[in-house]
Amino acid sequence: MAASTSHRSRGRPRVPDEARKRNNVTIRMRDELKAKVEQSAAGQQRSISEEIEKRLEASFTDEARVGGPAMLGMANMMVAAFLRGGQLVAAALGHPEWTPDQWIHDKDCYRGGAWAVGSTLGLPLPGKAEMSDPAAVRDVLTAMVAHGSPFSIRRGQDK
Repeated sequence: MAASTSHRSRGRPRVPDEARKRNNVTIRMRDELKAKVEQSAAGQQRSISEEIEKRLEASFTDEARVGGPAMLGMANMMVAAFLRGGQLVAAALGHPEWTPDQWIHDKDCYRGGAWAVGSTLGLPLPGKAEMSDPAAVRDVLTAMVAHGSPFSIRRGQDK
């Protein structure tokens, strides 16, 4: 009796590439990131795979929304400038503990953030070490006002 030359695979037949909905991808990630993904997936009632896919798709959507990778970098730079300007004004007002969710409602902090975005290429803001020095922060803010920044510095007042 001749041996069979055809080999039959175990399991169900392979789905053709054009009919396949998803591909299997294996990734490695740090424990901290995995915990964040798991927490987010649970909160959204998704599987971990669905959560990773959703977040990855969102990154491409965000990139396309702003005009591509170079413009995404520019958008990130403007966000960083806005945060830096708002934090500087909050610190100068005596509230270095304010989070963006808090200071964004203060008109001077918001204007400081907006002014920092507009001035990102023209007026350097102090670094983190200088932020801890109230005199240095006040000097920068005074220079901003002198150059036409649309906010005022209030000493010792809350929102």
